[in-house]
Amino acid sequence: MNVICDKILKFPLAWVLHQQKINKVRGFMYRKLGANEHLTWSYQQIRPMPFVITANIISTVHLEELQQALVKAQQRHPLSNVQIVLDKSGIPWFKKDSAPIPIRMVERLDKHQWQQEVEIELANSFDWNQAPLIRVVLLQGENISDLIITCDHAIADGKSAVYLLKDILQAIGIPDQPLLALPQQESYEQMLQKAEKPATFFEPSLSVPETKPKLPENSRPRLHAWSMSKSETLSIIDKCKKAKASVHAAICAAFLLAIAEHYATNSTLKCLSPIDIRRFLPIEDDFGYYFTAIITAHKVTPDTSLWDLAHSLKTQLNQRIAPSEIFATLPQLQSFMSTSPSHNDVVGMMEGVNDNDVLVSNLGKLDIPQQYGGLQLTAVYGPALTGHIDQDLIVGVATLGDQMFLTLVYPESDISSAKVKQLQEKAMDLLLS
Repeated sequence: MNVICDKILKFPLAWVLHQQKINKVRGFMYRKLGANEHLTWSYQQIRPMPFVITANIISTVHLEELQQALVKAQQRHPLSNVQIVLDKSGIPWFKKDSAPIPIRMVERLDKHQWQQEVEIELANSFDWNQAPLIRVVLLQGENISDLIITCDHAIADGKSAVYLLKDILQAIGIPDQPLLALPQQESYEQMLQKAEKPATFFEPSLSVPETKPKLPENSRPRLHAWSMSKSETLSIIDKCKKAKASVHAAICAAFLLAIAEHYATNSTLKCLSPIDIRRFLPIEDDFGYYFTAIITAHKVTPDTSLWDLAHSLKTQLNQRIAPSEIFATLPQLQSFMSTSPSHNDVVGMMEGVNDNDVLVSNLGKLDIPQQYGGLQLTAVYGPALTGHIDQDLIVGVATLGDQMFLTLVYPESDISSAKVKQLQEKAMDLLLS
């Protein structure tokens, strides 16, 4: 890891100086999508995959102050200002644009209303050739608000959306505290390579926009959300410490066992875990695509215990989280994307490699404040995103303070809300019993 860090730390300064020169001359900035950004963008041409985080806030957030805060957030984060364009070879590039982040205002009528708005957001894909690739929904109530942030997955991950949320709340609640602009970063694949010379830049020719992909009506995603009390959250954390298992592994194991019981299967089940790779990169709270995904496979029988399964899951993840393992397939991916594969080829590859029974995206304990002047952040739900494989179950987990918040997205055409609730209750019973 130290060798990798020593190499990549030499890269950003040279690149930033070059970027500043380019910006001074041309007045805008853009770069080619990295291999994983390109892969995600291509996949979304057929399988739209926006993702959402939701914040519950004690205070009335007014439209004007939210608009001003979004401007400050865009000035801080370069990728919050981009559209995607194609060069003459059909290669996608990020290009800066001055369009503001759009806001949809909704009157907040009850505490569960935000879940319906998230479902609407998940069913609405982005036009990749129109900036920005972010949008916001504000549910405004009397002394309480819900803020929904939706991002295109080609430009960001769940942790990035949390950092964007932090900056928005800071700009509203503590307007006198400046938000410093962050430099435009290269893709993480390029960060991991020692730069012999600055990245090249040119102005790509705009392509004719493709048709915006739509989710079939019968595949509208549904959201089920719940929270654990502080005592329940601390109890789970304590159980995991005593069992020498991670909280993430225990949550994954609980859902795998619930799925196995529900479908009466003794077969091998797979869990997909998105993994934050910021620890290996010279960045902090930058907004961008900084994750990878790891599949673990587990033989589940009626005799399998929660902790046996959690240990198996933790062991497999630990073996794969080493830098040598995480980044081992990057050359193959870069080679694959350099051939300009068709969108259908990308979908076939992605769904073959990432086939799973449950996806658990756990943001862990959020390292952001809960108080921003007169604003109090009381809950963060997500990331919530859409799956495209039959009976896809996608669990989002975030821990704020000492309380855990969870979402479960599922396709209404394949599983009923009653069955989803049974799965959730069974998984929570396993964790708390």
